[in-house]
Amino acid sequence: MRKLSIVVVFLTVLTLLSCTHGEKKIKVGYLQITEDEVLNTAKKGIFQALEDSGFVNGQNIKIIDNNAQGDLSMIITILLSFKSQGVDLIITNGTPCMAAAAQYISKIPVVFTIAFGPEQVGLKNISPNIYGVYDPLDA
Repeated sequence: MRKLSIVVVFLTVLTLLSCTHGEKKIKVGYLQITEDEVLNTAKKGIFQALEDSGFVNGQNIKIIDNNAQGDLSMIITILLSFKSQGVDLIITNGTPCMAAAAQYISKIPVVFTIAFGPEQVGLKNISPNIYGVYDPLDA
């Protein structure tokens, strides 16, 4: 699952790169719900995979790294901040971050990881800008 998530991130970033002109840095907003060993491992893998693919933070990509520290109200604040900063892509790590992005972000591509799928958590009218690989929810 992790490798497939990274592939989705790369395809989205590559699509964004192909649409940019000149030396513009791509801005990526990264949002994680809390400090956690599994989430931190996924984050490290995503950032390393981006770097391995030639996307170096501060050179050709700017990563705005945020952690809600378990405060659900901060997720929406951070997402709205990403919108105001004009990020080109949002990566969410954790189900609450994905769910909020699915509800509040409609024009910026969102890639989610380590989350249940939008349909699995009962979200309706999911915007086509939400991408990711999710774990099955056994209800």
